[in-house]
Amino acid sequence: MKKIISILIVVVLIGSLGYGIFIFRNNYQASRISILEKENNNLRNILAARGSSPISAEENGFAGLNADVFSSYPFNNRNLMVISAGRRHGVRAGMPVTARGDMLIGQIQSVYNRYSIMKTIFDPEWSSPVYIGNGRINGLLVGGLKPRLKLINKEADINIGDQVRSAGEKFPFGLNFGTIAALISDPARSFQEATLAPGVALNTLRKVFIITDFSPE
Repeated sequence: MKKIISILIVVVLIGSLGYGIFIFRNNYQASRISILEKENNNLRNILAARGSSPISAEENGFAGLNADVFSSYPFNNRNLMVISAGRRHGVRAGMPVTARGDMLIGQIQSVYNRYSIMKTIFDPEWSSPVYIGNGRINGLLVGGLKPRLKLINKEADINIGDQVRSAGEKFPFGLNFGTIAALISDPARSFQEATLAPGVALNTLRKVFIITDFSPE
């Protein structure tokens, strides 16, 4: 009797293990299908970018190109975006990219014949000098999922809602990054910090302006 019970237990365990493997395999396959679908959508977006033509324009005293935003790259990553202007349109790496007026949202990183990849302020490697508010308090904008303002004088009077604008040589002076969203106070630190509320929601962005007549050199 004990032997029969032992055999039954082994059979039940093998059955449970087989069912678990079946569930795991199905979940893995579903995940792979989802990833492949996203890859296909991203490739279609890039191919669509090759068939779109940017329009020459002027904004805020700068000459440039109005271009379409075709996708985040890769997938839903906000660090990089594909836009419909490339080498044949005069685009070069390093050119500033704005949206909805003077909102600075990124910089051209890689250029192809008919499209480009733009690095946005959400990229962890983003770093650029800024000034804050009417008092032009110096700071450093550091990119990431939640962009931060660092190296702000501890005695400086800054407030939530203060405008944050470009101040480094890589970009035209005074372009708008957004506003201060929250202040970060830590008595142990030598500087103040704050979080940035970007002026544009990138997931809703469909058009950008590439500044083509500015050179940091």
